Amino acid sequence: MVQLSGAGILIIEKYKNKICFTVFKSPQGYNEPGGLIDAGETKKETACRECLEETANLIKLFPNNLSEFVVVNKYIAFIVYLEGLKRQDYFNNLKITKESCPHQWNETTDIKRIPISNIDLKIYSPVFDIDGNKIILRMRTYRIIQEAMKIINKIIQKQPLHLQKYIDPKQNKCLIGTLTYSIQNTELCSIVVAPDSQFNKYKNIRKCDKKFGGIHIKVTDFGYQPIDLLDNLRKNKKYWTPEVMEQHKNKIVIRSNTLDDFSMKLNDLGFKKIKGLIFSNAEWHLSYDCDNIDDLLKILSKSTWSVYLICFNKKIKWKQLFRL
Repeated sequence: MVQLSGAGILIIEKYKNKICFTVFKSPQGYNEPGGLIDAGETKKETACRECLEETANLIKLFPNNLSEFVVVNKYIAFIVYLEGLKRQDYFNNLKITKESCPHQWNETTDIKRIPISNIDLKIYSPVFDIDGNKIILRMRTYRIIQEAMKIINKIIQKQPLHLQKYIDPKQNKCLIGTLTYSIQNTELCSIVVAPDSQFNKYKNIRKCDKKFGGIHIKVTDFGYQPIDLLDNLRKNKKYWTPEVMEQHKNKIVIRSNTLDDFSMKLNDLGFKKIKGLIFSNAEWHLSYDCDNIDDLLKILSKSTWSVYLICFNKKIKWKQLFRL
């Protein structure tokens, strides 16, 4: 098996009803984001890191976003098909990184879109971008495109993955003010906070919400959420339990600074349809539809709680993300 030394991401965009390669200018010419695999990194981790750095913090992809690839001269290039990127945001980021950041955030100086039809697959020569400007592709990028055309022709038959813009609240200080795009989820999902005990010790509680299969506090309504960004919120030193709970008929009202803070972080990350007093003028609450549950408040106060996704794609499914 070939020992790989480098990894990157060939970006294809649907732009102005044309299918384009999106490339960035480096000293070697216009190329896909990519570079050497660092010790301890997987090839997908390298590709994602290089993409973020060489686009000046513009495009943040995750390993689970990468599947199709080609290998050229010990270099693996993953291929993604996207839409929704704004060119001016790259230049906004570039201005900030040049003033404040170390070299790895300043490895490119321009962004171009090249229609696929403008590439001559038989002869390596200058190409014209979508605006008619003549540019030189890096040889590595040209060979990747040559090798990948069969895969590319298959990928572009599908719908492109839509990018969603946000400001990362946990980014490096030198990147403050930069704008980042990540792939929007393609399933309708709601972010909820729920007691873990209903999935083990007190399974009868799940019957209290027959529609969704478990009681929960809804943090966002159903939508196409950028769920990969939840990785930014995983680190918690102290586990949470509800601070104040009031039991009403078929509803428990919860007041919690932790949930308020969590909702604000979600808003910073670009999440939509957020619940709670801050964003929807409604208190946090947990609804239930069952009788004869003794000491429900006591059960909930002793339980650990986690952040879950409830997603809908023909049927409801739950996914535990991390302990809150």
